[in-house]
Amino acid sequence: AANVTWFRAAQMCAHDRHQFGKAGWGRLNIGLYFLFLEKWLEHFKPEQFLVLRLEDYDRDPQTYMRRIFNFLGVGEPQDWAPVLRQIHFNQHRVSRQPLLEATERLVRRLY
Repeated sequence: AANVTWFRAAQMCAHDRHQFGKAGWGRLNIGLYFLFLEKWLEHFKPEQFLVLRLEDYDRDPQTYMRRIFNFLGVGEPQDWAPVLRQIHFNQHRVSRQPLLEATERLVRRLY
């Protein structure tokens, strides 16, 4: 029962749009992928999902994108240059304070 209560509370935190934009809240909220996947898996088959990590794109962009194209059943581009532009959209535009060490330990234990 405790696990169900924790999971429901975590889902409420992850889905609360009003809290999402508050300073500091989004860091944890955005990373709670499993809560969203758990809900989606109630309605869709696991093979309908492709879960990827951004770190893998940074390591080998073409292989990463090839996996997406194959999953979607579309052909690969003839010219990879527009697909592999070196523009990073997932970067902070303002500097942020680092996580507190205790917070980072807790987050790492969660994931």
